[in-house]
Amino acid sequence: MKAIGLIFNPNANPNKKNPEAIKNHLETILGKNGIVYQTNSDEEIPRALDELRRNNIAVLGISGGDGTISRVLSEYISIYGENDLPIIAPLKGGTMNMIVADAVLNAPQTTVCRALSEAAGADRPIPTVERGMLKISIDKSESPAYCFCWMDGYLYKFLQTYYTEVSSPYTALKLIYKSIIATLLGSDDSMLNEISSTVRLDDVTIENRSHLFLLASSLERLVFRFRPFVTKPKPGSSFNVMYVRRSVVLRTIYKLPKYLYGGVRSRVDGTFLNQSAKRISVEGNHGYVMDGELYLTDSSLNITIQPGPVLNMFSLSGPH
Repeated sequence: MKAIGLIFNPNANPNKKNPEAIKNHLETILGKNGIVYQTNSDEEIPRALDELRRNNIAVLGISGGDGTISRVLSEYISIYGENDLPIIAPLKGGTMNMIVADAVLNAPQTTVCRALSEAAGADRPIPTVERGMLKISIDKSESPAYCFCWMDGYLYKFLQTYYTEVSSPYTALKLIYKSIIATLLGSDDSMLNEISSTVRLDDVTIENRSHLFLLASSLERLVFRFRPFVTKPKPGSSFNVMYVRRSVVLRTIYKLPKYLYGGVRSRVDGTFLNQSAKRISVEGNHGYVMDGELYLTDSSLNITIQPGPVLNMFSLSGPH
């Protein structure tokens, strides 16, 4: 039996109604070879990881949203390094659940834990899918952060508004169509204002000095099962990039479904880029999103995005 360690966030959406009962239920499912460690704050994560490491876990489960998953993994990598990482089992527990969806674990926590417990007890390898992370280095931070998806501009402002309302696909569509209508009517919508920033893609400076949004992701699927990318990244070596200017949105807004579900390739005029990359640098950033978590700064930042470590993530469907 391969040991399973589970970090349990009691404040995650499916846990906060009755955290003690849910935690006990997960402990029962995982059995004697499973350790469930509740973390009530980010400050408790290092101690939880140390406890799980001492118990020689083969699988690190995380019950929480995308932000919880990236914070736990960032802390793990910061303490123990990028090598010899355990198998990661993200559980559905947030608003977006991008990481869970990409690993095809979009099922209730109890269902995934039962499948994980059975796989860990079987005399065969645990089914996994390989995924890379993004390494985010910021000029005013002591150590890098790690995530699966980084974004700025319109997407940052979109989530600022989205989180103030009832989070649901309906809310997201309402906000998207509000921007579309404002665009078609020529109305002033601050969400659609470009942000000033210098972007270098694989050390080549993009001629434009402003953009509507920039998206970098090591995942193939995003929120609400969007699949906008035309390239498939190589974990540990490259990641997906989408760079969009406002002018291309105004000209081709009728292609929105195609943008959301792939098939739209880069434009030669540089107003829309959809490709893989090995490095991005952003100068003059004032706010960004990492795996659904908003980060607003008082002063401009210079940010570098590179491929991070490669993870083996538990998957109900196996390699894909």
